[in-house]
Formats: sequence, C-alpha cells, structure tokens
Amino acid sequence: MINDTIDILDARVVNLQINIDIIAEEERNKFEVLQNGIDAIKFDVLSSKYNIGEPLRVSDIFKSLKNVDGILDVISVTVDRKTGSAYSTFSYDVKGNTSPDGRLILSQEDVVFEIKFPDSDIVGTVR
Repeated sequence: MINDTIDILDARVVNLQINIDIIAEEERNKFEVLQNGIDAIKFDVLSSKYNIGEPLRVSDIFKSLKNVDGILDVISVTVDRKTGSAYSTFSYDVKGNTSPDGRLILSQEDVVFEIKFPDSDIVGTVR
C-alpha cells in the first residue's frame, strides 16, 4: 500500500534589525531625509511578509533608499539578528548566511525572516 503523508511543522522565526548609513543632500533636513529612507524601506521592501525559506534581499533595500528624494548616497546597509524578550529566541547566524557579495541573506527551508517592530527595528545614521 502506498500512502502520501504531509508533515506540517512550525517555521522558525528570525527577527532582524536593519541598519542604514546614508548621506543626505547638503541643503536638506538630515533627520527628515533619514525618516523618509526608513519609510521607504517599510513600504517598498517590507510591505509584503516574507515566505518561509525566502531570502532577504539587501539589494532591494539599497534600491529603495537610492530612490528617496534627498538621499545623495547609501554608504551601507547591514542586517543583524534582533534579540530580547519580545523577539524570537531562535539563534541564527546572519553574517554566516549572507551571500559572498552581500546582496542576500539566505534562509533555511524552515526559517522565516521578520522585522517585528519596523518603527524601532529599522535604524540609521545620516551624514
């Protein structure tokens, strides 16, 4: 007798923090430009939830920031695992699972990435 079985397992959640470093145009309000960049990430990149096993595309964050009026250049975008009482306790090596070119943060087949609190988990510096 042949049977088909399906195992349904919970995904392991990895909470992330996005850190950006940008240069604002000289005549612009730097803090307003930074907030516009953070809003662009929230609405362009994070507007849809990530699927289980889907990588985080750092290059999409760069592209979103470069389209923001007032941002002259994007120096860096880094992603770190967020920890604490409000976050997942699952340990995940973000740096070790970043592609060699830094464009993707690779996910395992049972892992889902989440920016749990976008207002506080996306931070940046502006020059």
